[in-house]
This record gives sequence, C-alpha cells and structure tokens, in this order.
Amino acid sequence: MKILNGSEIAGYIKERHAHQVRRLIQAYNIQPRLAIIVTVDNPATSTYIRVKQRYGADVQIKVDVHNVKQSEVPELVNTLNQDKTVQGIIIQLPLEDKTQTDQIVNLIDPAKDVDGLGVNSM
Repeated sequence: MKILNGSEIAGYIKERHAHQVRRLIQAYNIQPRLAIIVTVDNPATSTYIRVKQRYGADVQIKVDVHNVKQSEVPELVNTLNQDKTVQGIIIQLPLEDKTQTDQIVNLIDPAKDVDGLGVNSM
C-alpha cells in the first residue's frame, strides 16, 4: 500500500497547470482569464476568492473579480459569455437569493463553466 502525499499531488497538478498556461501563451498568444462573479460580501467568500486569485497568479491566469448585485448577474454573464478574452466563469456561491442559484449558473456558456454546475455542463 502506498500512502499518498496530498501536498505532492497538489504541487504536481499546479505545475502541470502552469506548464499548460505557458504553452497557451507561447503557442497561441492567449492570456487565460477567469471571471469570478460575487454577489455577497462575507469572510468565507473573500477567503475563497483570495485563494483562487493566488492560484491564478501562480499559474499565470488573470483573475477578474466582479462584485455585483444579483440582479446584474444575468447581463454580466451574457457579456462574459460573449467576451473571447474570458476563458472561464465562476459564480461564487452562495448568492444573495439562493432560490435562483440553478437559474443563474445555467446562464454560463458550458464551455466557460469552470465549476461545471450548469445543467448543460454535465
């Protein structure tokens, strides 16, 4: 039996991501961008976002955080879906109105749905 070392595996995955991003930048002149949409301000959400931003910086992915009202999310998602410079979109949960979660995550283009929460992403 071999005991797995989570830190080693995480480091391997991060290095692999960084290598893939470097190849995108060099071969295709694509600077990967991730858009995170946030509708609530709380310490846990802020922590998750900082972790994503730090990871993005480590692997050379530009991370844009959009703090908006929930009513503004559909228009923003539509804009980001059409933006060819944005490769990924995350709706940071929870939302202000949790009853709209499925409806909102399903607005994301499946090709850009980083979390894979949309019904069409499965």
